[in-house]
Amino acid sequence: MIWDEVMKKLDTFLGDTLDPDSEDAELTYPETLRILGWNWAQRMLCNHTPLAKQAPLRIDTGGREGILPPDIYSLEGILDTANSRWWWPMHRAPGNIHYDDDVVLEFWQWGDRVFLESEVEYLANQLTVYYWAYYPEVTYEMVDGKLDVRQDDIIIPQWAEAALVHLTTAHCFQPGSVLAGNINQWDISVDSGTPMMNPRAAQAREHLWWYHAILSKFPPAVQRTRGT
Repeated sequence: MIWDEVMKKLDTFLGDTLDPDSEDAELTYPETLRILGWNWAQRMLCNHTPLAKQAPLRIDTGGREGILPPDIYSLEGILDTANSRWWWPMHRAPGNIHYDDDVVLEFWQWGDRVFLESEVEYLANQLTVYYWAYYPEVTYEMVDGKLDVRQDDIIIPQWAEAALVHLTTAHCFQPGSVLAGNINQWDISVDSGTPMMNPRAAQAREHLWWYHAILSKFPPAVQRTRGT
């Protein structure tokens, strides 16, 4: 699936289509807002089903630190592929004795790095990190005032597509609903009342409900740390 396919679905959900014969037509919900909402929705999906990946662990700082991939959501484990054994997450408890010269295959994570309890002198790519990742984001650049999508491949599970379209739609509706509730300036039903009473806010909540309803039909991915 690519971004253009998602755009067409969002046109339907948002009731926002352009006149193909008009050169000056503008989307009510611009593509930049839609991309922002879609990327955010993909990140929210990771709470349910992130993307499973693996990559070589790059060792840094004297063989005691590993740099995790930039798209990591949560760590599954570190595998010594040459010896077919998993490193263990370090367990700390009061009363435990720790010696700096212990030779144990343990690690602990802090931010985008893992700290290794044994110095690593392995050959390149011998340690493999298995992890749950964020989905690749749709990226774009503005060229001569026009939006140019650079990364448009979308690799979410097929069953999640409808849920993310609903969540993206809710994201697109929300700024307008808050603005309309605040200004109350046009004295028409869509712009009157508070954000909670506003029809656009009601639509946003409805699409958010559908997002959760669809996800509830599918079991979440089991995210566990190997070696435990």
